[in-house]
Amino acid sequence: MSSRLAVSLFLLFITLHADEQGQKVIEDESYVDTKHKELSDQVIKWSTYIDKDLDERIRKYQDPDNNTTASKDIDDSTIADDEITSQGVDTFFQNQKFLDETEASFVRVRTEARLNSKDDSKFNLRLKASLALSRSKENIKFFISGDQDNVKEFLDEEDEAQRRPELGLDFFTPLTEKIDSKYSVGISGIYPFTRARYSMTHKTELWTVEPVQTFQYSLKDDFEEETQVYIDTPLIDTTLLRIELGRGTESRQQGMDYLGALHLFWTPAPKTGLQLTQAFFGNTKYEYVTDDSIEPAETDTYGGINNYLTSLTWRQSIFRKWFFYEVSPGVNYSIVYDYEPNYRFFVKLDFYFGHIE
Repeated sequence: MSSRLAVSLFLLFITLHADEQGQKVIEDESYVDTKHKELSDQVIKWSTYIDKDLDERIRKYQDPDNNTTASKDIDDSTIADDEITSQGVDTFFQNQKFLDETEASFVRVRTEARLNSKDDSKFNLRLKASLALSRSKENIKFFISGDQDNVKEFLDEEDEAQRRPELGLDFFTPLTEKIDSKYSVGISGIYPFTRARYSMTHKTELWTVEPVQTFQYSLKDDFEEETQVYIDTPLIDTTLLRIELGRGTESRQQGMDYLGALHLFWTPAPKTGLQLTQAFFGNTKYEYVTDDSIEPAETDTYGGINNYLTSLTWRQSIFRKWFFYEVSPGVNYSIVYDYEPNYRFFVKLDFYFGHIE
């Protein structure tokens, strides 16, 4: 526990000493900048190399006489700018919506410390990688993922499935004119899985509504499905309001999970963002431990909202445009602790390798 606390204090020390001077260092070329550029170029290089090789093999198989015109290079490796739009917000905070929808090539290394007053404190190292293969077949992406981030991350809830590393391929293709789809095949740990994600976007003068439906089957966890709805509207020039609604079921879990969240995003300066979240979580048949002092532990089932959360997240790019820090204090009230407050403080450092504009 002492080593985790030391790491946590070190991360906090870095964040507290990050100021505007760090932004000026971006312009200065150094050994760190050079090495980062080399690694980022390697990410794009290998993505392009694999892409072209697959493209040539597919075209040779489809057209042995080589009568097909070669495809054009597609550069989809840049990150959107900091304009206050749904896409800009998701890109900057690199949330699950961004990871699900991006077709860019990148590698992200994240270190994080999670301190809780009631739950266990943790220190994690996570890797996410994506190599876009835009030439070999329209919108294919190779991915490596250490976990599946979603709104539950605010609660520090990680089950066995979330901890298993994933490796596989994403296939992006429109299902209809209005419905986008993404199909994934791969392995989670040592277990094969397949996933399908369908989404559509409807815009009005004030709101952008995006419903998303996901289905997944794996040899380890059987069948899972979830529905998410994102409802966005800009309030002022630098502020975006998001309403997030969700539900989901799993073959090996009783009841249906559901959630509701209100997110307020504010970007007061380039590469700087603030996110305020108010959320609740529930399950129609939530089973929790009421007494763990006996064997087997005594449990009970509750069919309502079992957790309330308030969280404030500050994210900023400092020293280099590819280096981000994030601090997130918050409090949640869970039925597991009789709705007594669990104060939490998360610190994250992100190292992003890829093209950043």
